[in-house]
Amino acid sequence: GAGLRGVREVKKPMWINIGINILHLFLNFLLIYPSRTVLIGNTNLHIWGAGFGVEGAATATGISFSVGGMLMAAVFLTNQELGICKEKICFDRETMLSCVKIGLPVAFERIFVSLGHVVFTAFVTSLGTVCLAAHTIALTAEQAFYIPGYGMQAAVSTLIGNALGEKDEKRVRRICKLSACCAVIIMTIGGALLFLGAETMMKLFTPELEVVRMGASVLRLVALSEPVFAVVIICEGIYNGAGYTKVPFFISLSSMWGVRLLSSWICIFVFKQGLIVVWLCMIADTVCRCLCSTIVYLRGNWLKAR
Repeated sequence: GAGLRGVREVKKPMWINIGINILHLFLNFLLIYPSRTVLIGNTNLHIWGAGFGVEGAATATGISFSVGGMLMAAVFLTNQELGICKEKICFDRETMLSCVKIGLPVAFERIFVSLGHVVFTAFVTSLGTVCLAAHTIALTAEQAFYIPGYGMQAAVSTLIGNALGEKDEKRVRRICKLSACCAVIIMTIGGALLFLGAETMMKLFTPELEVVRMGASVLRLVALSEPVFAVVIICEGIYNGAGYTKVPFFISLSSMWGVRLLSSWICIFVFKQGLIVVWLCMIADTVCRCLCSTIVYLRGNWLKAR
């Protein structure tokens, strides 16, 4: 998908991803639940189901990812502009070193940030079942409102890479400003909707009133930080497109482990605070990453990464 977007083929990856999600939902519906009869109007409709539960959800994920991967590979290999089928497979030391220099920091960033999320969830687990349920559901609900930002991140990475390849610094600056403004506006609107509809979002996942109340409280808090998170997401896209991946890696690593996890550990195990304070620590991590990313952007060293 990233390779196709790099040559400005953005529609086919989009349609494939939409298809993957539809297939994923359909397979979940069939494989998770057992066979049952549903009353629609005056008609009883029998719906087949495998009744595999969690294993059904895992199977649906595996199948949809595999189908999506094969479709994406087929489009990737047959793209005329990439011309992969016309080339012989060979080892190019210079190209591989370039890929490693850019790719390794991104890979390690994802690894350490993901591990940080696991540790963070382990901290929340110590607060009890209700807090863990509210935390998990609130995180899932929040994702729907920052996903558009990650879509813009993929777009800005491609556009920045193309503009730097053309050595057009004015266009690079213009793309950065426009994408940041668009992301902040979109995620501010999303944050406002999340703030107003926090309880409604939680009720979509659970009827437990205590979980809904606690989850809605933390969702309203994080809704206020959505514009800040938009800046973080776009800055990551800019630096990835410019091949400037080492500094963002250190920012994410130090902020996740030095701000979010350290402050959460102190608040939970030393001061015996609850879920709301833990989410404030998460917001502090976002604010820290935003400030550091903005400072790096203003200094301009990322423009010289190529």
